[in-house]
Amino acid sequence: MKKKSIFLFLAVSIIGLSGCSKVKDVETSKSALVTTVSGTAKSSTVYWRTDSDGVNKTSVKNSKFSIKMPNTLSKYSMKLSDSKNFKNAKSIEVAAAKPLISYPKFSSEFNSYSDKLNGYDLTNVKVSDEGAQGLSTLYQSAEGNVIVRGTIDDDKLVGLSLTALFMNQLSQRETTESSYALGLIAKSLGSDYKVVFRGLNKTLSKGGQKITVKSKGITYDFDAKKGTILTVLIHK
Repeated sequence: MKKKSIFLFLAVSIIGLSGCSKVKDVETSKSALVTTVSGTAKSSTVYWRTDSDGVNKTSVKNSKFSIKMPNTLSKYSMKLSDSKNFKNAKSIEVAAAKPLISYPKFSSEFNSYSDKLNGYDLTNVKVSDEGAQGLSTLYQSAEGNVIVRGTIDDDKLVGLSLTALFMNQLSQRETTESSYALGLIAKSLGSDYKVVFRGLNKTLSKGGQKITVKSKGITYDFDAKKGTILTVLIHK
């Protein structure tokens, strides 16, 4: 009886161990544009899928992995596993984001302005009329150092980012374009541009300190690293 009990205990223990997921410590963090799903795994690859996606995979480095998913208006579940057949998969739920505005309305408002600023003709500063679903670049300056990106879901603008690459020695025109683009974003979203630029000026003067301002229910997160990069994340 004792031998049978020992064998039964070992069998149950082995089954229990084989049923444990090898993908662990899974967490989600949301930014204006994407949700990052991160965790640990002992395998070299983690496979993942959602209700709307097929099987995808990401590499594991130093036992850690990270997956960036464009934000959506609906919550959804994601399965992660170290095997293609999703044996002992880990399931998580990714929360929904709030829309800023319909994208057609945003692009129509943004592109309706054709101005000069600091002596520069800025009629070229236009975003894509329709915009691609998911995360995409909506505008990039000719030199490539001023970039507006957006996440779109179901024709709704979910989040925006404005990036100025100072380390590439922005021309005076690009510096003007970055301020002009931020002003157009604020106007198109119905924000008080004075509040928005107060946040911009404050973060630039602080030399690297993160500043957050809110206007008309919209959040502007400013992050300026002196001499290198300015990032503005816009979301609800």
